[in-house]
Amino acid sequence: MKSIPDNKTNLVLVAIVVAVGVAAALTVGSAGTSSAAVTRTAVAQRGVVLSSVSATGNVEASQSLNVNFVTGGQVTLVAVKPGQKVEEGQKLGTIDSQSAQLSVDQAEASLSSAEASLKSANQQAQTSYAQALLTFKTAKAAVTGAVASHAMNGKTATVSLQQAQQQLRVDRGKEQRDVYQHTLDAAQLATDQQAYAAAGPAVTADQAQLAAAQAKQQSDQQAQYDAQASASSNNTALSNAQSQLKTDQQTQQTACPGAGCAAAQAQVVADQQAVTNAQNAVSASSSSSTSSQKTLAADSYAISQAQSTLSTDQATQSKSEGAVTSDQNALKSDQSTVMSDELSLTKDRTAITSASLNQQSGLLKDSQSIQSAQQQLSSAQLSLNTAKQANVVQQQSSVVQAQANLTNAQTALKDTTLTAPVAGTVTAVNGVVGAQTASGGTTVVSSSSASSSSASGGSSGSAGTSFVVLTNTSGLQVTAGFSETDVAKIKDGQPAAITVDALPGTKLAAHVVAIDTTSTVVSSVVTYNVTFAFDNPVPAEVKPGMTAEVDVIVAEGDNVVNVPTAAITGGGSNGSVTVLVGKTQTTKTVVVGLRGDSATAIVAGLKAGETVVLPTLSIASTGSSSTFGSTSTGGRSGRFSGFGGLGGIPGGG
Repeated sequence: MKSIPDNKTNLVLVAIVVAVGVAAALTVGSAGTSSAAVTRTAVAQRGVVLSSVSATGNVEASQSLNVNFVTGGQVTLVAVKPGQKVEEGQKLGTIDSQSAQLSVDQAEASLSSAEASLKSANQQAQTSYAQALLTFKTAKAAVTGAVASHAMNGKTATVSLQQAQQQLRVDRGKEQRDVYQHTLDAAQLATDQQAYAAAGPAVTADQAQLAAAQAKQQSDQQAQYDAQASASSNNTALSNAQSQLKTDQQTQQTACPGAGCAAAQAQVVADQQAVTNAQNAVSASSSSSTSSQKTLAADSYAISQAQSTLSTDQATQSKSEGAVTSDQNALKSDQSTVMSDELSLTKDRTAITSASLNQQSGLLKDSQSIQSAQQQLSSAQLSLNTAKQANVVQQQSSVVQAQANLTNAQTALKDTTLTAPVAGTVTAVNGVVGAQTASGGTTVVSSSSASSSSASGGSSGSAGTSFVVLTNTSGLQVTAGFSETDVAKIKDGQPAAITVDALPGTKLAAHVVAIDTTSTVVSSVVTYNVTFAFDNPVPAEVKPGMTAEVDVIVAEGDNVVNVPTAAITGGGSNGSVTVLVGKTQTTKTVVVGLRGDSATAIVAGLKAGETVVLPTLSIASTGSSSTFGSTSTGGRSGRFSGFGGLGGIPGGG
């Protein structure tokens, strides 16, 4: 009998425990209500991929079995006879295997042809890959160059902009200093204009004072001239009076004594008085002349002082006028300088604008160059991926199909030999060498059919079209009803794991021994009963009538690269995954193998260790708990459903 290896049973249990742990971890405390998208990833790994179906049934005592070939054919060997005891796996008979062998040969030939085509496709892909790799490297170098040029141009543009901004700051500072100087010069001009305005009246006053002094001097000079004329006249009068006196004295001397003496004497006295008067007049004239000279000296001094004051004030006025002219010239120069500064500032602002525009234009141009180079790089990357996968993927898919056809042909060849599913006693043999036997596989004998068979006890039996009827099987068995979809996947001999409530946490190894060909309908639900035999002695705690849960492993892939089923897009043997390298996501075409309960085998297109992206998970939080939205994984229904995204069970190597 076949048995499920303990490590595989444990792996299934581990998957369940991990999934339950993940489900528990996905509820976390939080406050308020929020929603967010979470990007999930998984790593491709080598391991075991299992595909199973589940159902619930009951433990019951073993029953008789109608043992038959899976497919019909001409009987070539009947290896048992009625009454013979057989062991599990013992040969019961064979049917003609020639057609099945031919199918195996054809399938092997098809596989060889597909493998040869795959080899040729790989060689062609290597050539295409080398060319695409060269293009990719060239495009990558272009991206690197564009990025470096972008950085250099950006640095150069930044330096130019900074220099223009620095020049603007320098010129603005110069303008501020020149404006300040202009303000100072304007203030000085106002001061000097006030001084010049004040000097004008002083000069006018000085000129008036000088004119008055000069007029007085002229008047005093005229008075002096008059005094001098009067003195001259008085001196003449004095001289005349003295001369007359002298004459009259001589006359007196002559007349005296005599009659005319008294008159002469009187005349002398009169002349003496006239001389005295003339002398007094001369003395007065001399005094007046002296006074006039003093007055004229004072006038000259006054004129000199007025002229000095006038000269001083005129010098002050001239100096003020020169200062005003100088200030006006300085102010004009300041205005010219400020205007020049404004032109420099305008030029600087234009330079900044130009540098900024050049920087933006250069950055835009460089960004466009980088974008173009990156697009070329992406195109080269796509070509590189295509070169790796194009025809190879198709040929790998053909190889996978050919391998599946060979496996089916080999199974059909194996099925031409019928073996006992369990140990028991042969009660009827309906097969005859040379005759055609019906198909249908092994089924449980119904109670009416078993009674009929037991009553006849002959070699033909009443089991109808069954090749052999086995009875007196010992021990317990489990019968469970499977859906139409699931029963189509179940084959005789497939391993199974049985769980009963009497032994919680314990899985009992079993295998398929019979599959009903007729359905059972309960409440419009169609099921097909499948019978399972325990591989090992059944524990005493297990009793007939107990409820049992059965998991049947319908397909298994060992040591295969696998990813969570949710990571794969597409159906059939062709699909695609999104591979994450750093922060870059790239879509890859892959050849899909066995699609398991939560993981799917990848035959080609993906290596172990690569990271794939899973569908985005929506997290909605309400109140004090957060619940992760579920995603479909393409896994099976039943007890193992809902654990998508955990990846394949590790194993194999």
